Amino acid sequence: GRTDPNARIEPSIRLTEEGWLEPYDFDVAEKVLERLATAHGNIDGFVRKLGETDSFPEVVHVVARVSGLPLELVKHVMVSLDTDAFATIARAIGLKSETVSELLMIGPWLHRLDKRARDAAVTTFHATSPEVARTRLARWAGDTRRL
Repeated sequence: GRTDPNARIEPSIRLTEEGWLEPYDFDVAEKVLERLATAHGNIDGFVRKLGETDSFPEVVHVVARVSGLPLELVKHVMVSLDTDAFATIARAIGLKSETVSELLMIGPWLHRLDKRARDAAVTTFHATSPEVARTRLARWAGDTRRL
């Protein structure tokens, strides 16, 4: 797997992922960050509402801001067929299992992942302790190697 999201991505995979990201307007979606303060620490509820309205690019912006990871990195994490990094990030930022399940059903993942892949992601999410997830996230966020 590609658990470390900072690891170099094969150009062919990158091209495929870019294609899946193409329809989304991440520039307009950035405005969601202005509302992030209204979450008052309830990131899970805020993200879940975005997921329920299929606001994929907004979810990506919020996950990037809250996790401290670069937006371009989070875009690729949230389109990848390898969902381990997403499960780790979700655990580290305090998302709940229901929210994780919701997010696995929006954006490119709606078409890219099957039930087995979604179930595997949720299993990884549960198997990763919040402490381990936060340690990994801190390492990834501090890693100067960029995609």
